[in-house]
Parts: sequence; structure tokens; C-alpha cells
Amino acid sequence: TNATPEALEKVLCDTNGYFLAASSEKGLINSLMGITYGKKHCNHDMLLNGRDGGNVNVERANRKSYYGSVVGSVVEFAQKGTILKIVSTSDNIGLAERFCFVSEPDNIGRRDHTKNHAFDAAILEINNKRTQFFKRLVGLKNLNAHSPELDHQNRVKLILSQKSWQTIYHFENEFEKQLTVNGYLSHPIFKGMVSKIRMQVMSIACNLYILDLDNPPLANKDPTTLVPDEYVSTAIQMLRCLIYHHREFLETYGLISTKQQIKVAYQFFLNSKDTEWLSMQQLKKGLEQVNPFKLLEHPRIAIENTIFYLANNNVLLANSNCTEFKRNPKPFVFL
Repeated sequence: TNATPEALEKVLCDTNGYFLAASSEKGLINSLMGITYGKKHCNHDMLLNGRDGGNVNVERANRKSYYGSVVGSVVEFAQKGTILKIVSTSDNIGLAERFCFVSEPDNIGRRDHTKNHAFDAAILEINNKRTQFFKRLVGLKNLNAHSPELDHQNRVKLILSQKSWQTIYHFENEFEKQLTVNGYLSHPIFKGMVSKIRMQVMSIACNLYILDLDNPPLANKDPTTLVPDEYVSTAIQMLRCLIYHHREFLETYGLISTKQQIKVAYQFFLNSKDTEWLSMQQLKKGLEQVNPFKLLEHPRIAIENTIFYLANNNVLLANSNCTEFKRNPKPFVFL
């Protein structure tokens, strides 16, 4: 439920590269992504490779090291701020794009605390039935790196049909058109997400398929198993909703919105003297490492466009050459 990247590396030596990090508190993400002890010390190799079974070869002078295939997942049930934290600290290295983000509406302000809310017994029974396979695996005793259950050669190979692959290709094309400059998904965050579409669709489809089986395939009996096309179609529908909702979520919380760029740029002037003129170079240098600009692929261009927008709307005053700017003392309100 909580681990640093360094501690995770050590654990992999005992599990032959398998791991599951799950928690209902955001402390897991803070530790696992190295946020608690400074971003410059982050080591994301295990998380980046674990998502799709990649290989690592870790060498450390003062601790046990692991080399081989990494297979692992991170599951976090926490507040919406956790999503923002993952996105803002990922630095476009591909880590945030490996997560599936789900942010459901809450009932705060509409709850009736005088009523008891019982769990649906039918749903609980379905959940219990579908997780028996995983409970049996987790409950195995005396597992170690040499146990047959953890041998990577004993993994079941789940494959997709040619029809499913064609459906995925068309799904990628659907988003490709929206990645162009000024497109709905032109932000670098979504370029990374779209590049991971195949990984996400395969992962969701395979999990849905496994959870739907009473007896999941075993390596010694079903070394290669075809995932039915309908699970791929369902995975695509889910991922489409997730991507569009993620865009709306990040815009609502100011990580990608133009409105947030305007607010941040104007705040920069509020923090300076009223009579002080600031050059475009000063503004670019001061704002390019601040959210939401630092998340952009070309932050300086966005800063320049934002400053000119404020000047054209008389929020800022510009000199005759439009190379220096200062705050207009006339009050205004952001809408």
C-alpha cells in the first residue's frame, strides 16, 4: 500500500518482477513517484516498464538489484487531486499516459445522513465470484522468485483477432485528426495518451475478458487464448469516454485551459510593482516553469500569445514596440 521506487526494486528480486501497489490514500502516489523527497530524485523505470511487461536491468551499489521482465500495476482510490498530481509531475515522460483516470461525481450536498444505504447483495456476489481467481493467487503461500506461478514463461498469452486490430487502428485514426495544432486534443498530454491507445485497449479488453470467466485460462492448458472481439469493442468505448472526460477534467481544474493561462500570466504582473515594465523575455523566463505553461510542448509561444491577448484587450499596457508590458491600473473581472 506504500513504497518508494527503491524499495519496490528490492521487492522485485523476491517476486521475479511482479508487483501490485494499491491504496485508498494518496500517500502511495507521493512515495512511488518520489514526490515526497523531490522530483529530481524520481525513478520511474519500474512503473514505466511494468505497465506492459518491459525489461529492466537495474544496478545499484548499495542494495539488491533486479534484472528481467517487470509486470505490475498501480491502483489508487483517492481524491481528484491525485489525478492532477500524477499529470503535473509526470513531465511528459509517459507515466501519466499509462494510467486510466476515472473521476466520478460525488454526492456532497445531496446526502441524507438519516438513511442507511445498504450494499446491493447481487453486485457483491458478482464481485466475489469474479475475484476468486485473484484471491487464490494472492493467497498462495511460500511464493518466491523461483516459484512456477511466478515464472514468466508460464504466463498465458492473450491475443486479439485481425478484426479487433483493424478496429483499434480506426480508433487511433479517430483521435489522430484531433492532435493537430489547435485541435481539441492538441495538448502534449493527449498526444501521449493517444500514442498509448493500443496498450490501454489491450489491457482493458483482457481484464474484462478474464473477469468474465469462471475458470480463467492456465498456461499449461491454454498457452494461447483469443480474446473475443466484443471485449475489444467495449474497451474502445470505455477508453473513448475516459479520454474525453480526462480532457474536460483537466480543463475544469486549470491544467490545460486558456483561461488558466490568462489568470497565471496576469498574476505574474500582480506580483510585480504597478509601475514596472516587464520585457517579453522576462515574462517567458518567469512563466515557462509554471503550470499550466510548463505542461505545454511550446510554452514560450503560449506565453507570448497570452501576453498579446491581454494587451489587445487593454488588461496590459504595451510600449510602442510591443516588447515591454505593465499592468493597466483600470480594474476588470475574469469571466
